[in-house]
Amino acid sequence: MNLNTISGIGPRSAMNILSGTNPDEFKSQIIAGDVKSLTVIPGIGAKTAKRIIVELKEKFSNDLDGKNELGFTEDGDSSVVKDAATALKSLGYKAGQVNKTLIDLERDGEMPEELESIIRKALAKMI
Repeated sequence: MNLNTISGIGPRSAMNILSGTNPDEFKSQIIAGDVKSLTVIPGIGAKTAKRIIVELKEKFSNDLDGKNELGFTEDGDSSVVKDAATALKSLGYKAGQVNKTLIDLERDGEMPEELESIIRKALAKMI
């Protein structure tokens, strides 16, 4: 990813972005259009965050190839997973951490079917 190609992002801002967040979390923030979490990075204001989202969202969305931001294909089960992700984010967990935890649960075959169980398991893994 070449952040310098984005208008208004120079070497210093690119370094701040790369050191201020991990790549998976950054990608999740872009896809979600989360301006607020991007403005936490030093040197990135609301205007620059919006510009980054506009210029990178389509690129990152195309990389998903039919999968949502958690890496699951769109079906009935994924809506429960998305609801769990939303609930965990509303509890104050960062998008990257939530997504990684849910992907790990799925990969390890530990993903429950009920929303409450998913949230409980994810919280247990993140604590």
